[in-house]
Amino acid sequence: MSMHQEGEMGMSEDYRVELTLDEELDENHIVIQCRSQTLGARILSHLNSLAGDRKRLVVKQAEEYVMVQKSEIILAEVYGKELTLYTQKEELKTSKTLSSLMGELSKEKFVQVSKSSVLNMEMIQRVEPSFSGNLVARMANGMRVSISRRYVPQLKNMLGI
Repeated sequence: MSMHQEGEMGMSEDYRVELTLDEELDENHIVIQCRSQTLGARILSHLNSLAGDRKRLVVKQAEEYVMVQKSEIILAEVYGKELTLYTQKEELKTSKTLSSLMGELSKEKFVQVSKSSVLNMEMIQRVEPSFSGNLVARMANGMRVSISRRYVPQLKNMLGI
């Protein structure tokens, strides 16, 4: 596929754009190749702005794709190779990894609290001390989530405590 685009100073530029599908890549892995670092940075900037603007998350279920408002996610937990997203209305199970999920969520609203859990800061109702320096968060849906010692300082910083 060829793309013709007007350059910044009215000069026209011709780009050759190719899309190659590689089923060996992870689900959310995208490879962009270009010769110019400037062009590569512009492309990444555009992609990041598009990804950041999305208010919904696409979750692949067995035979369908479910759209979830990011603001409605209470927490996400991994057990084995399955990620479960909890909202007020439902639990969605997917094969998405926790790290790929974190890449799609706002760092200001979502915080990782253990190797297997991510919480929506706006859905935390209270935080209580637990044994051996851990904390426990009580979420809007009533779930109690353990916060590992390793993640306590980050959570306290985000909560302003």
